[in-house]
Amino acid sequence: VTVKGSAVPMKFYTVNMKLNALEEERAPFEGLPPKKKKEMRNEAKKELKTALVNGITSTAELLKEEENVLKMMAADKSNQPEFKREYQAAFNKYIGGNWGEAILIFRK
Repeated sequence: VTVKGSAVPMKFYTVNMKLNALEEERAPFEGLPPKKKKEMRNEAKKELKTALVNGITSTAELLKEEENVLKMMAADKSNQPEFKREYQAAFNKYIGGNWGEAILIFRK
């Protein structure tokens, strides 16, 4: 992908998730004054940005470790091994010119 205003291509990845896979839970900042909530959120963002910039962690590592992200990803069928095998088979048929067979698998 090339970002508007830049001629340098960059890699761009997406992840499918089911947001409703999470149970409701109490917000960590519930009951605090708005100013304190904002301070705590800003501090958390600052810590995360520092860790990313300094190479202590990466977005890929965060995706592998964050419990809620893992739950939402697991709930989406496109992240299931069976779906990935089926999709790859359909894709291979499509690339190989077997479009009729490919579309039947894609429609599953």
